[in-house]
Amino acid sequence: MESELQESEETYRLLFESAGEGILIAQGEQIKFANPALVKILGYTEDIITARPFVSFIHPEDREMVLDRHLRRMRGESVETDYPFRIVTSDGNEKWLLVNSTVISWDGKPASLSFLMDITDRKQAEAMLRESEERYRSIIEKSYDAFYRTDEHGVVIMVSPSILRMLGYDSLDEILGKPIENFWVHPEERDKMLWCIAEDGFIRDYEITAKKKDGSSFPTAVTSSFRMSNEGKILGVEGVIRDISKRKKAEEMLRDSEERFRAFMDNMRSLVIIKDKELRPLFFNRRYMEMFPGEEWLGKTPEEIFPPKIAGPMREKDLKALSEGFVSYEEEWTDKDGNSCFFETRKFSISQKGKVSLLGAIITDITERKQAFENLKRSEQDYRLLFENANDTIVIVQDNHLKFSNPRITSLLGYTLNELLDVPFINLVHPADRSMVMDTHQNRMEGQSVPEYYCFRVTKKQGKTRWVEANAVVVDWKGRPAALAFLRDITERKQVEKQLKKHHDHLENVVKERAEINEQLRLELVKRKRAESALKERSKDLKKHVDKLVELNSALKFLLKQREEDKGQLEEKVILNVKELLLPYLEELKKSQLDAKHKNLVSIIESNLNEIISPFAHKLSSNYYGLTPREIEIANLVRQGKSSKEIANIIGISDGSIIVHRNHIRKKLGIISKKINLRTYLASLS
Repeated sequence: MESELQESEETYRLLFESAGEGILIAQGEQIKFANPALVKILGYTEDIITARPFVSFIHPEDREMVLDRHLRRMRGESVETDYPFRIVTSDGNEKWLLVNSTVISWDGKPASLSFLMDITDRKQAEAMLRESEERYRSIIEKSYDAFYRTDEHGVVIMVSPSILRMLGYDSLDEILGKPIENFWVHPEERDKMLWCIAEDGFIRDYEITAKKKDGSSFPTAVTSSFRMSNEGKILGVEGVIRDISKRKKAEEMLRDSEERFRAFMDNMRSLVIIKDKELRPLFFNRRYMEMFPGEEWLGKTPEEIFPPKIAGPMREKDLKALSEGFVSYEEEWTDKDGNSCFFETRKFSISQKGKVSLLGAIITDITERKQAFENLKRSEQDYRLLFENANDTIVIVQDNHLKFSNPRITSLLGYTLNELLDVPFINLVHPADRSMVMDTHQNRMEGQSVPEYYCFRVTKKQGKTRWVEANAVVVDWKGRPAALAFLRDITERKQVEKQLKKHHDHLENVVKERAEINEQLRLELVKRKRAESALKERSKDLKKHVDKLVELNSALKFLLKQREEDKGQLEEKVILNVKELLLPYLEELKKSQLDAKHKNLVSIIESNLNEIISPFAHKLSSNYYGLTPREIEIANLVRQGKSSKEIANIIGISDGSIIVHRNHIRKKLGIISKKINLRTYLASLS
């Protein structure tokens, strides 16, 4: 039983300690248990984590939200089980965690079991993505264009002031009247541009490399058309010149950002998918593609990919995420190999230019976590079943207080579990045994050698005393040493041992008496041998010695007869003294106002005195020496006409024990299978 308990506890502990996610159990505002992964995330020791309120580790801006959800969950209200929040580590850094919580029972009280995933890297990646988008938007918003106009020969006749900053000139006079190709790196591009305008009627974002005053170049995007007269004659060209240097740089940065985004997404353990507003997939990360045929699904709606029973709920959750901003749920999938997997899906809307335009989903494989949780539940059920159905009382003592016990303790001590928890265990020990039990417990906790088994008395709630046999070992309880003790009720065994000891003492006295008789016989034999030797040596005087022995034999017979007469006189004196000196006073006591208990005691004294002076006890014990003292006592009360219930009240044992003793008496008297009344038979022995 002990090995099974240790194995179950070891399995339970291994699951928690080897988990990659942080796991904690919180009760009230206190953390009762933290696994090594959580210790690593926070950077504090387990002692500090369990000693401080859990809100002290939460970022000040998130404390109210986390505590409110925790308290509402503990009150049984429906709250979001998965949400992110920030913590502050031991070195002062911020970390983002994603929590998944549920309510469990811990030490008989409600508690919160939470799984914590470090999503700091993901949050940083999201921040980098936002930063890239903001940078791109800033480039677009801060860019400005230059309007220009040329004559039919390409000479600049009008230009907006923004061209000065674009080209690095100080005055428009330095530009006006000059051929526009003077400001291009490749003047021959003008002919090609004019051909495109003539072909299509206009050009849009036609890229031309411009040249600044200092000779440096930069890219531009030109949108232009012919300037026509009322008669339809070409008067020149007019349009907008846009410095696209920043855009070009932004495009390069965006490509880099997309590469980083792709690298980040492809190396995530979670599955990532991005859909458009019509719920068509636009992007899958590598992990998703490894598990599902993602390429075949690109650009297709849920109804085009899945059967209606899957597509319907998927569309409903997608639309809810787009409208509400975020949804989270767990579901079971079957991968392309036919394996069943459990996933935690978090869907969220993605806004572009202030409008929701995309749907993102992060899908985390929680199959191992599910299996670990199920194993943990089964282990806990086995552990609880073992504890609750054990024949022995099982307790855990820590800091000299009772911290845990199985229900068996109620039958042993008469207290409920709630009455005993956090009670100093020494208070339950009989005062006479407390010193020994406390010394043994402290020596064990200090690693000293102590007896494997030892016995002591405990006091029940009703004040009665019970004997227990203890077997204890040192275990780890909630990260600190404690004593795991198995207590076996041996009260009945102690009572039997007491009776056996009494019988043993009686036998020892008998043996001692027989030893004395044997010694006397030995001495007598020695004397006889000496006498025989003397007789052999004095064979001539044999007749004379024979005559003398005859005379001595006659004298010995006379002495023996005299001894029997003295013995009879002594018995008569004892009987006379009891009847004249004791029994009258007992009669007076019986007439006095005694309670039921004292009346029973007087009755027992009177009965025992009658036994002393009655030949019944002597005849019973001498003729039937196989009867124990207790059986002789019960036989005497049966002979007096007492019922089994009355005998049980007088002696102080159960009715069932009296019936067992009566059967033993009948068996030893040889009337077990005969239809003979026991009282009548015992009376006949008198």
